[in-house]
Amino acid sequence: MTRSTEPRLLLDLSRLLWRGARRAPGGIDRFEALFADHLLRHDPEAGFVFTDGGAVRLLPRAVAAAVVGGALARWAGREGDADCRRVAAYLAGGRRALRPLRLAPGEGRPGLAERLSWARAALRFRPRRAPVLGEAALGGAVYVNLSHRNLDDPRLIAALAPARARLAHLHDEIPLRRPEFAVPGLPEAFGRIFAHLAAGGFALTTNSRDSAARIAATAAARGLALPPARPMPLPLPPTLRGPVARVRPARPFFVAAGLFTARKNLVTVIAALRRLRAVADAELVLVGAPGADAAAALAGGEGLPWLRRADGLSDAALRQLLAGASALVAPSLEEGFDYPAQEALALGVPVLASDIPVHREYLGGHARLLPVQAVEDWAGAMAALLEEGPQAEARALAAAWTAPPAEARCAALAAYARTLSAGTG
Repeated sequence: MTRSTEPRLLLDLSRLLWRGARRAPGGIDRFEALFADHLLRHDPEAGFVFTDGGAVRLLPRAVAAAVVGGALARWAGREGDADCRRVAAYLAGGRRALRPLRLAPGEGRPGLAERLSWARAALRFRPRRAPVLGEAALGGAVYVNLSHRNLDDPRLIAALAPARARLAHLHDEIPLRRPEFAVPGLPEAFGRIFAHLAAGGFALTTNSRDSAARIAATAAARGLALPPARPMPLPLPPTLRGPVARVRPARPFFVAAGLFTARKNLVTVIAALRRLRAVADAELVLVGAPGADAAAALAGGEGLPWLRRADGLSDAALRQLLAGASALVAPSLEEGFDYPAQEALALGVPVLASDIPVHREYLGGHARLLPVQAVEDWAGAMAALLEEGPQAEARALAAAWTAPPAEARCAALAAYARTLSAGTG
């Protein structure tokens, strides 16, 4: 198939349109923005759609460029920005630069600030006024959804029926297999998504070989005939590639990044650091935002003077913070990919991670993998990293880790999507 006869890719930007204004992205936000940026720069025929409400609406390319470019620039930050100044003050010993962890009442649930962000995006970009694509336009296109958004809506599945092909990226199936880690309603939504993907003739990609196997097993257990999900690793942002120049902070600290939820198993690292502090004045910096179950996930941690919070950091500031960290800790009970651990390795920063399948798949040989909830093992590994010899060894392992550039991974995904209309998968 020549390029002139290849199908048009239609990327669903519904999630990013609402979330692109956030100060810092989640992993899915990052993936969608990087792939959209790739299409904007390399595929003049690509289209971008909005599907809230069940219709497939074509966004002006200028709107897509504004959403994507604004998000990537906001998340990247720049050297010397306000976030970087906060981090520099912390590295220099300023204990007030990063405040001790405390949660406001109701924090972690969608609130007024998020609703206002949605309202501003709707007012600025007016996505609900974009024209609805008809059957003829969809018939020559491959629809691509990288975020799960709206795939639980039967109206969208029906509207996509005329498309030449449909591709969904399933990041994992954790809400179905481990519903105790999901916000209320998400397991039911995922159940509908799985059923719709099976009935709607979607091709599937996913983050890892482990996720592909678990998706297949979960679908089979529900009696659903899903096609095999093709493992396609997510692109790592160029703003968080290394190696970073290491710095010595005023006092040692570790970093944990991502949502503060029970699935992230932060209680194990907090308990380990509590033991370590009997012999070392080390701290833990949590980079991210609280999930809906943050209060329970951090039980006993709020208010501790050595447990600090750095939410909304730009990539420039996160890079600066990791440059001084003894290691990034990734103690998750479940993961589909784990962006923060791979970003740390891309910067040449040591990683301590839980011994779970996806960490073995992507980090094995370059991070120290530890039993998931073995507090003594985590305390011992963290203590070892405060000594020069083991720390140098860990840095060498991290520095030897490489990943393809984001461009290569985005190009591979785009190429795969274009093959779908030819009946290959």
